[in-house]
Amino acid sequence: MSAKVRNYTIAGAVLGALLAGLIAVLVIFCEDKCVIAQKIGQFFSSTPAYLATRINSSDPFVTVVFFLYWIVVGGVFGFLAGMKQPLGKALAIALTVILAIAHAMAQAEISREIEEAIQALTGLFSGKLG
Repeated sequence: MSAKVRNYTIAGAVLGALLAGLIAVLVIFCEDKCVIAQKIGQFFSSTPAYLATRINSSDPFVTVVFFLYWIVVGGVFGFLAGMKQPLGKALAIALTVILAIAHAMAQAEISREIEEAIQALTGLFSGKLG
C-alpha cells in the first residue's frame, strides 16, 4: 500500500469516526425536537444497530459496534478514494449504493420487529383487560 493510499485510508477512518460522533450527538440532543434529525440518525445507525443486536443487545456493545462500523466504512471509502485507478471511484459509488440499500433494509426490518412487538403487547394487554 502506498503512502498516499494509507493516508487516505486513515483520513477516511477518522472521518468515519467523526460521522459516527455527529450522528450520536444528533440523536442524543435532538431527541423529540427535530423529526428530520431523528430520521437521519435512525437511517445511519440502522445497519450497525441491526448487526449488533443480533450478537449482543447490550447498549455498550451496540455503541462500540456503531463506532467501529463507521470507522471501517470510512477507512474503506478512504482506501478507495486513494486509489489512482477509476476502478476505485467506481467501487466507492457501488459501495455507496450497497450501503444505502443495506441501511434501508435494516431500518425496515427493525421497524417490522418493533411493530410485531407492539402488536404482541397490545394483544397481551387487550386479552387481560378486555
